[in-house]
Amino acid sequence: MTRRPVIYEPETRTYRVPLTRGYAATVDSIDADLAALTWTALPSPNTVYACRGIPLDNGKQTTIKLHRVILALKLGRDLSEGEQVDHIDGDGLNNTRDNLRLATSAQNSANRGKQSNNTSGFKGVSWNKPRGKWRAQIRVGGNQIHLGMFTSKDEAHAAYCEAAEEYFGEFANDGNATP
Repeated sequence: MTRRPVIYEPETRTYRVPLTRGYAATVDSIDADLAALTWTALPSPNTVYACRGIPLDNGKQTTIKLHRVILALKLGRDLSEGEQVDHIDGDGLNNTRDNLRLATSAQNSANRGKQSNNTSGFKGVSWNKPRGKWRAQIRVGGNQIHLGMFTSKDEAHAAYCEAAEEYFGEFANDGNATP
């Protein structure tokens, strides 16, 4: 199998690492040595990640994800199994160091965009047919919190954004960003 060349992007000082299925991951210049390894695309429900198989001493194989390798290098230590990596912009292929941060499961969930089945166009907003109004709600710690009923989607979304900022801080995601 012929490997496609890694592409250097001088304006951003990043490298585009070719993956399988026509995808490419982005890494900083400091992580360019990782681009020399063979990485594959791993689609998940919300994004795509770069990963590779690593042989174990027992003859079996495990999979590592590029973003975990890079964050471990950035932090100067291995990541524990329970520690998660959050892609700030939601793009699992953007593995630049400024886009990766350590997160809990709850923080990682807070930074998700709006769901693919969203019909209002706004994260945290749905139509309440019996009342004829827009409902704003947010999930915190496994609990659904009702934020109010509103006459416009924009008002409901503003209520969601305010609550997300309060509960999630830097991990708040208004659902409008697109990777």
